[in-house]
Parts: sequence; C-alpha cells; structure tokens
Amino acid sequence: MANWLITWINDGNFMEKEIIPSGFRSQAMTIQMATGGGLPDAENPDLHAGGYGLAWGISSYRGHYRVEHGGGIDGFITSTCLFPSDSIGIFVVTNQGGPTGAIRNFIADRLLNLEYRNWSKMQLNEKMKSDSLTLLIPNNDSIDHVRGTMPSHGLEDYCGSYENKGYGVAKILLENDTTWIDYNEAGKKPKSYLQHYHYDVFRVRSIEEEEDHKNAPKVRFVTDEKGEISTFMIKMEPTVDDIEFEKLSPTFKIKEDALNKYVGDYDLNAATVKVYVRGDGVLMVLVPGQPDYELVPTEIHEFKLKIAEDYKVKFDVSSDNTVLSLSFIQPNGTFKAKRKD
Repeated sequence: MANWLITWINDGNFMEKEIIPSGFRSQAMTIQMATGGGLPDAENPDLHAGGYGLAWGISSYRGHYRVEHGGGIDGFITSTCLFPSDSIGIFVVTNQGGPTGAIRNFIADRLLNLEYRNWSKMQLNEKMKSDSLTLLIPNNDSIDHVRGTMPSHGLEDYCGSYENKGYGVAKILLENDTTWIDYNEAGKKPKSYLQHYHYDVFRVRSIEEEEDHKNAPKVRFVTDEKGEISTFMIKMEPTVDDIEFEKLSPTFKIKEDALNKYVGDYDLNAATVKVYVRGDGVLMVLVPGQPDYELVPTEIHEFKLKIAEDYKVKFDVSSDNTVLSLSFIQPNGTFKAKRKD
C-alpha cells in the first residue's frame, strides 16, 4: 500500500518506471465535478471547496490540496489520502468510520506542521449530536404496523431461491422456527433473519444488531394467480423502486439412467409424441409440428419446459415403476397421452 501511495505522489512513477501515465494522474486528481459548496463552518474555516476527480475526492485542507478516498467492508473502514503538492501520502484502516478520519487528520497535521486540532473530540461531538437526532426519528415500524395479521402461507412456502438478474440470488431458509435470509453470505451461516411484520411483509433483522430499528428493511412476498409465492420485493436503493426477486424452481436432480424409463412414444389424439434422452443426459419431448423441448425436473415424475415454466409434463407411473402415460399441463388445460406398447 505504501508503494502505491508513493507511485501516486511521484507523478505515477515507481522505482524509475512509469506505472500510472502522468496525464491520467493529473486528470484523476483534478476536480471534474463540484460536490460541495457554501461557506465553511466556523469551527473549521480552513476546510472547504469539495470536488470529485476520477474516483478521488478533492478538497482544500487547512491551506493544502488534499486528494482522498474512503472505503469499507465488514470490519474494515479505510481512508487513502494524498497531499500531492506536499509529497505526502497517508493510509489509515480501523474498524469504524469516525476514528479513521480523526487519525488521518491527526497524522496530516503533524506531517504538515500544523497547529494541533482535537479531531477526536469533534468526531465525538458529532456522534453525540447524531445520536440525539436519532432519538427524534419517528418509529415508523410501530406506526405503520397492522397488528393481528398472519402470513398467507406456512413459513416453508416462502423458502427457496429468489433471483434478480442484477442483484443475484437470495435464499430463504427455515431452521426450526426461524426464517433466515442468505444474501451474499459466501457459504457462511446467515446472520439475517425475517421477522413477521404484517400480512406477507417481513422485517429483516440481524443477530448482530444491538437495538431494534425504527425502520428496518422489509421483504414483501407476492403470490401468482395460483396463490403460490412467486416473488419478493425489497428496497435496495433509496432513490429507486423496490427490487423484485423472482422465485426459482426448486432444483431436482435425476440421474441419467433413471430418465430412461420415460423414453418412448406416446399417443396424443392419434399424434405420436416422442420422449428421448439427449446426448448430454437431458430429457427431451417432441410434439409433431413443434420444436424439441428440453424438460427440467421439478418433482418426482414431473418436469417443466425449460423455455416456458408454466408448461409442465407429468408422467403417470405404476407401482412397479412402469410409465403408463404423460400429461401436458398447460394454462389452457391438461392433455393426456398414453404410452404406446
């Protein structure tokens, strides 16, 4: 990290080798867009003129040109800070945002030979002010709560994998009487769980939270025409509509040799329907005058058409595991085809 700071300070060069083109470095550390305006506050009149370069925040810090960018992930809050005109680079990492900024400023003041300023005290005062304002925030979860309602389904019906093409997959899991939500947990035990709020709306809670939120994130489940849980909606971004996650069909795997019992010809009103196993071990169905359809297993002896989830094929199997017929289950009806001898 120190070498990276040196490269930015040293006009993009490290050990006499150009790593970052000088022209790009200059543009990156030049204000491209104003982000803050107005007069500076009385407590820090020498902090002002905020702007944004190419992924760098730029400001005037006590008479010095400062370039900075923060970052964070679970357990780590960082600040990378450059004073290009003073050949100074600072990197600070802690586990909280407030201390990171205070430590960065304290180091900068020492290196720039500036008069001592109690940044820690300022951060503490800001936190106390913020905590006081938090107490005034209305408890929307209490105000909007419709009491005495129940979910429309049993908790097990909400379980499964839900996908949004942009945001990925979220999993709803039931363990004992707790409904967990797994989103980007990378294989670890989920820390977030769903608490019933009202109707088919659940609050997202965490086992790590220290107090109950006044406006917790909420998951709203939606049913389809059949009354089955089909999607859930959740607010992911403050300025856009709720994001929809579509429930995926459950994964049901069948070994290739078990598919062979379905293979054969079936009589559908004098038309021959063919069922066969494709070379890669996938069950296919061919209806005269139509393309070959790939079948995806959903339950025992039941498949869906891969290109049309509302269209299903269900095989009628006897007690001795002999396939007798198949049925096309479609929105416009069910059509049965008897297996030919």
